[in-house]
Amino acid sequence: MNYEDTLTLNAFLAAIARLQKPLPEGLLRQLGEIEQNLPRSVYKLHKLAKQFEPLHREYIAALRDQPSEGERLKFSTADTFSEADQLLLQLRYQIALLRDDELDEAEMTDEELWQWQDSPEAELAEQQWIESFANSQDVLAQLADEALEEFRQGRTQPLNL
Repeated sequence: MNYEDTLTLNAFLAAIARLQKPLPEGLLRQLGEIEQNLPRSVYKLHKLAKQFEPLHREYIAALRDQPSEGERLKFSTADTFSEADQLLLQLRYQIALLRDDELDEAEMTDEELWQWQDSPEAELAEQQWIESFANSQDVLAQLADEALEEFRQGRTQPLNL
């Protein structure tokens, strides 16, 4: 991937993270098509962002926030897992989150999984899950009460596991 593709990926990921509204279904479909052809299709992310004003606004802001190529080279470190690979992995993960899919670890190499587990996205996903679980205690308690009541009324059947 070239420098422009890296900028596009960085800005698009930042825009998705900042976005306050869900993406329309049509854009999610297009994003899935782009994902199928990564990294060759990175340039399409720019066109996709233009189709949804809130995303476009965040994307342009994120592009402006990008360091210059000289600054990036000055502070870069040599990694076995390149920045482009990290960005592509993050984009795939964000697409899965947007689609409400679970990240399929079976499709990831051990190195990708290790890299993702240490990423800010993984920490954010874990924090969101913890908050979601913590906020669902009332619902879980209500469901448990309903299940117990159904059991007492004889409306349940044993599972043959």
